[in-house]
Amino acid sequence: MNKRFRELRKALGFTQSEMGKILGITASGVSDIESGRRKITEQHLIMLSNFKQKPINIDWIRTGKGDMFNPLSPDEEIETFVRNLLEYSDTNNQMYNMVIEAVKAYSALDKTSKKVIDGYIEEVINNIKQNDCTNSKKNAHHCIINAAHDEGATPEQKEAADALMMDDNEWN
Repeated sequence: MNKRFRELRKALGFTQSEMGKILGITASGVSDIESGRRKITEQHLIMLSNFKQKPINIDWIRTGKGDMFNPLSPDEEIETFVRNLLEYSDTNNQMYNMVIEAVKAYSALDKTSKKVIDGYIEEVINNIKQNDCTNSKKNAHHCIINAAHDEGATPEQKEAADALMMDDNEWN
């Protein structure tokens, strides 16, 4: 079990100190577990089973049977992908939360709706590349509005863009 514990730590890319923080022990405590001088407690296993970044297979640690990590649910896959993409681990981050919710909503759409969203996002990206959309909030809004008024925009997208243009607070 101690060898598998060490293998897990290395697979996670953690130092002994980082692993110790997860388990509430020191780096030397982790070293003692890895060397067999200390046993992994049930409390350690519970803490590992609650680890959010990767679903650890506790049975694998105990017996060596199965895979080191349990498969992720679709929502966990989305969250892991976005966390890694944004290189951000604090779930109170507004951008992180928006991206997670947007990807979850997108994944629930039918193929036709996904094509509409894909086209809209492609237009926004093209406008960002073609225009100066980074210097101010006003310029960014112009890029989004231009994308919404392009040929493939739906009436709803045009209406949302028009509402944005009419909101004085958005232009200040």
